[in-house]
Formats: sequence, structure tokens, C-alpha cells
Amino acid sequence: MPQTSPSVVVPGDEPSRDRSLSAVPQERLVRIDSLHAGPVMNRRLAELGLRSGVLVEVLLNHGRDGVIVGLGGERLALPRSLAARIWIAEDSSTAEAAGGVRP
Repeated sequence: MPQTSPSVVVPGDEPSRDRSLSAVPQERLVRIDSLHAGPVMNRRLAELGLRSGVLVEVLLNHGRDGVIVGLGGERLALPRSLAARIWIAEDSSTAEAAGGVRP
């Protein structure tokens, strides 16, 4: 019987491409739902202000390079692989919740 690899992903633990920050078109305001980058990177992202419930604007996302997000007047450049581990909330009223104002 083959042994399972420790890198096997449990269904539900892998972010869906359509729900990740890397799939958001530019100039969109979204709310972060959760972080799935591992304990150390999750803590670092939280230190930068990227945490659950925070509104960010996707400033630049050309689909191949990194993703640049706006957060409270600051810009953060994220590698695409990291942006794929940041899940966004499936909330269509995000812009209304922010009062239509960009961060």
C-alpha cells in the first residue's frame, strides 16, 4: 500500500482560485476573509495590516506578475503565489460597506 506524502492537501484547505486575492481584477475593493500562508507568513501579513475583515483595493493585477494592493494609504506588493493564499470574502456589497470610498 503506498504511503501518503506529508504534503498532501486536505480538501478545503487549498484556496480556490476564484476566491483568492490573486484572481481579483485590478481597481476592485475586497474584504480579506482569511489567510492560508502558514503560521509565520500569516503573522507577518497581519503585522503589515493584512488580516481577516480588512478592506484592500487591488491596484495592479496583470495576471502573471505580483499583485499590488492598497491598504490605508500604503501600497503592498505581493508575490502571486502569496496572493493566491489570501482568501477574499464572497461579499458583493464590499464597496457599499466601505461607503464607496477607496482605502
